[in-house]
Amino acid sequence: MTEQTKKEILDGGALVLRQEADALHAFANVLGELHAFAEAVVLCAQATRQGHMLVLSGMGKSGIIAQKIAATLRSTGSPAYFLHPSDAMHGDIGALRAGDVLLALSQSGSSEELCRTMHQARQFGVRCLGVTAAPQSRFASLVDTCIVIPDVQEACPLGLAPSTSTTLMLALGDALAFALMKEHGTTREDFARSHPSGALGRKVLVRVASVMQKPPAHVYEKTPMRVLLAEATEKKQGAVCIVGVDFQLRGIITDGDIRRALLSQPELLALEADTLMNSSPLTIFGDMFVDEALQLMEQRSSQISVLPVLDRSGQLIGLFRLHDVFSHNQ
Repeated sequence: MTEQTKKEILDGGALVLRQEADALHAFANVLGELHAFAEAVVLCAQATRQGHMLVLSGMGKSGIIAQKIAATLRSTGSPAYFLHPSDAMHGDIGALRAGDVLLALSQSGSSEELCRTMHQARQFGVRCLGVTAAPQSRFASLVDTCIVIPDVQEACPLGLAPSTSTTLMLALGDALAFALMKEHGTTREDFARSHPSGALGRKVLVRVASVMQKPPAHVYEKTPMRVLLAEATEKKQGAVCIVGVDFQLRGIITDGDIRRALLSQPELLALEADTLMNSSPLTIFGDMFVDEALQLMEQRSSQISVLPVLDRSGQLIGLFRLHDVFSHNQ
């Protein structure tokens, strides 16, 4: 591949991303003026509180986006499923119940199958919401509330393949799902219950205390370095905490600190623990969630892989290690 060819490919890819990003930015600027979005959130929230379902539908690429929105709604606490318009007209529409909300997606507003599905759904007492770029279409006339998305130029080189329009629909679905999370007061525990077998759920729900090393490797401030090395070797936790007689944390010495000291201080074994320790280490509490602890580590330094864990009185209770988090999520 020549450099010119590579550049053309990269420029083309970047152009697609910029076109779609520009469309999203423009849509975000006008969303606040679309009262239909707020009405849709309120209607969906009321329906789900009353035990009704959110039903997503669409043909072609819009249908694929509708499936993803339904999955996002389910994972964030709103009961939802996807209904294919063609299947609906061959029996599956019988799954609808009065009080359900049908959210239909159609860029052009010209999908005959979708229009027939919405018309039939209304006979079941189902409220219909629509997302389209064609507010004057028959599709738009069949919905109770219509969210109008910009009629954008597709990022496809031919201007034909759904791309920018489906990006807008996808992002709108996320906005709807997360607005409903706030309406329902969805908590991290609720989210984790929806992901019981996934790393996401474990990371969000698990507390630091359940994955930390305990008892932590520790010595007192005036402990000879030879004894500290023995403790580090026996516990193999990646660090040794330095504590006072009250077991309050005084500092920490990591394996990396020891290696660096060996190179720069030949007399290392003659030192005491408090001469080498970091006396102001980043600490966390055992009742914090694992993802909160990971965020703190990322914000402070990419080099941190172990943290002392304290209880709320300040006493040392364990060591939190990245290795244990990854092992826990296997």
